[in-house]
Order: sequence, then structure tokens, then C-alpha cells
Amino acid sequence: AIGIAFVLNIPMRKLERLMKKRFANNGFLYKLVRGIAIFFTLILALVVMIVVGSLIIPSLVDSLLQQFQNMPA
Repeated sequence: AIGIAFVLNIPMRKLERLMKKRFANNGFLYKLVRGIAIFFTLILALVVMIVVGSLIIPSLVDSLLQQFQNMPA
């Protein structure tokens, strides 16, 4: 959990800084910047996991099926 938090903190800080500059004049949104940055960072992490999973899982299944087919009876 600590490692995941450390990795996700990097893009979250960048998003937070970017949004603080953008919403500096709007007091209501300025207060919500951290929560919005966390939300978008989690969505980004989920999208990355889905993309990586969709690339790895099919080839892993094919490899396992090929291993079972090549095993002697």
C-alpha cells in the first residue's frame, strides 16, 4: 500500500499544482483541488491497469494453453 501511494503521489501532485494555478480565483473549486486530483489520479491508474491487463492477459492465456497442449499425455 505504501508503494502504491508513493507511485500515485507523483502524478497527483502534478495535477494538484496545475489545478491550483487554474482555479486560484475560484475559492470553492480551489478547496476541492486535492480531492479532484486524487480522483483523476485513481481513474488514470485504473485506465493504465486495464490497458496493461488487456495486453498481457490474452498472451498469457495463449501461452498456458500452448503449454497444456504440448504436455505429453
